[in-house]
Amino acid sequence: MNKRVALLIVIIAVIAGSFWSLSRYPALDEKASGNSLMEDSLSFEALIDVEETMPLYQRVFFSTINWAYTNKEGMIFGILLATAFMTLMGFLHRHGRSNVFLNAFKGTAIGAPLGVCVNCSAPIAKGMYEGGSSMGTSLAAMFSSPTLNIVVLTMLFSLFPFYIAVTKIALTLFLILLILPVLARYVFKKEDLLHHESHKCEDRKSLNENWMYAIRSTVRELAKNFFYIVKTVVPLMLLAGFLGVVLVTLLPLENLVDFEINLVSMSVVAFIGTFLPIPMAFDVIAVHTLMQAGLKPAFAMILLFTLGIFSVYPLFIISKSMSKRVAFSLFAIVMLLGLGSGYAAQAYDDYRTEKIISFFDEHFNSGEEDATGLTTAVQKKMPERIEEVINVKSEYYYSYEDIEIESIDHKQRVKSGTKPFTRHEGDAFGMDRHNEFSVLDFSPPSLYGLGIAS
Repeated sequence: MNKRVALLIVIIAVIAGSFWSLSRYPALDEKASGNSLMEDSLSFEALIDVEETMPLYQRVFFSTINWAYTNKEGMIFGILLATAFMTLMGFLHRHGRSNVFLNAFKGTAIGAPLGVCVNCSAPIAKGMYEGGSSMGTSLAAMFSSPTLNIVVLTMLFSLFPFYIAVTKIALTLFLILLILPVLARYVFKKEDLLHHESHKCEDRKSLNENWMYAIRSTVRELAKNFFYIVKTVVPLMLLAGFLGVVLVTLLPLENLVDFEINLVSMSVVAFIGTFLPIPMAFDVIAVHTLMQAGLKPAFAMILLFTLGIFSVYPLFIISKSMSKRVAFSLFAIVMLLGLGSGYAAQAYDDYRTEKIISFFDEHFNSGEEDATGLTTAVQKKMPERIEEVINVKSEYYYSYEDIEIESIDHKQRVKSGTKPFTRHEGDAFGMDRHNEFSVLDFSPPSLYGLGIAS
């Protein structure tokens, strides 16, 4: 094996192993067990406390710092791995264009175990692509890292109805394994050909070099690529974090709970989800929290699909590395898939709700009410009432060892003549959410995949 390739494989293994064991999977395990809280609008960890009373510019500035602080470990890993991949790909032969579907599958196999958010996997995809990897492989690795990680999948089935979790996974695989290969082969054919032509003639492998020369040349290439990656991705990272914080500060995610379902509102939610640069697993935790607060299934499905798989940061990276056409096409495709998933989820939820109402009406809400206030349908299903009266002859009733039971008759009620309380409607005090509990507030246990997750 080429000595440089062997060195780089060892370096990649050390970087990945250290990150997974010391940072990423312990952090994901903490999030999965419910011990991670969102301390800021886009951050799990807040270096600086942000108060609502602060001026807008100050909240945006502090929240941007918190966002960078939350993502620092993932971004460092992404930059280091991007450098190593870019260097490794430069030392490998490329023999013609390979199958686009196989490329997407290889990218998924590389990205799924990484366990980093799409913002941190974007530099990795950049390093792979500029080192010579195909468009499909690079993009598949970027998309699969935040969405197909085993811990995130476990959280997904633990926290959401089964149909929402399955829809998210199915759409993710559809995007990665079908849409990306088709785009690479037919839509982005020009970009793919130019990329292939610019790398196919490179042959930097030398079988006769000694280990000392291989180490020196590898270190030299790593240093050059590292400074290149840092120079091109870090400024864009800070810009993406700033823009995301501005958007979520002006339109907090909790406001989406009050949105009504229509094309405009769903398109706005799809744009927000596709735009925001969130940390790893933030989408699962944030959307679950919003659902508990009353977020409609359509909006929950849109956010759950769009939030983790793309953002404004990959938009910047892909625009620079591949082309603006590729970047904005992917942004639009993710938005449209999210929008479609929202309509599908809402349609299924409406269908399920209608079945619940029909069942309730059939078994508990048919027939005429009598003096008892119960419908005839309910009375037919009720067992015959058996009354058993226990006559207590004295205050002493029962004793056993050191336990005694006594009974005392109720005292007669003394009427005061006037009501001690005055009735007021909650609207007069700004309480605009009424306690209207019905059968529709129940969610059948069969809709949740807790057993599958475990």
